[in-house]
Amino acid sequence: MFWKRTGGIKPYGYDWDGNRSPPDYDWRRDPWRPDSPVFGQWPRHRWLRDWARAPIVWALLAWFTVTLGAVALYALGVISQDTIFAVWIVKYLVLFAVLIVAGVWSVVAWFRKTPGEERGPALREKLKRAPRAIAWYTALMAVCIGLDVLEKRYGVPFFASAGGLLAAWLGVMWWWQRAQKV
Repeated sequence: MFWKRTGGIKPYGYDWDGNRSPPDYDWRRDPWRPDSPVFGQWPRHRWLRDWARAPIVWALLAWFTVTLGAVALYALGVISQDTIFAVWIVKYLVLFAVLIVAGVWSVVAWFRKTPGEERGPALREKLKRAPRAIAWYTALMAVCIGLDVLEKRYGVPFFASAGGLLAAWLGVMWWWQRAQKV
């Protein structure tokens, strides 16, 4: 009883990939066919539980918790300006260390799952994309550091500066899509 996985209803079990090819397909077990007895029993997605399982969500929550905790302790006079500066430095050092570990982990996982004869062409393709990825990561880090500087030195609330940046980004993306259509 305890070994049984729970989840969405799938016609052929938990690992069904949605393939409706002839040898394995049975119309009576297809939830997308109106004449099927199981019509309408689509997999149910529990968005809150799926959201809570994502490690990036926990990382962002930890990042904002540390930031808000340091700002609250500084506002209450418990820690000094030097301590809050040290917290900011440690936050970014931990971020860079996690990015390096995640990068090495993903390279090792990719190396293990890729067949030997495909590694050369795939590696060349990834090396061609590496400068773009490094530029995006560097730009993202520069934006994060800029938002922190706005918050620490000039007293701009983080949510206001990040919200303004998000609004500007959405505006540029909207303009870019409109420009591509014309």
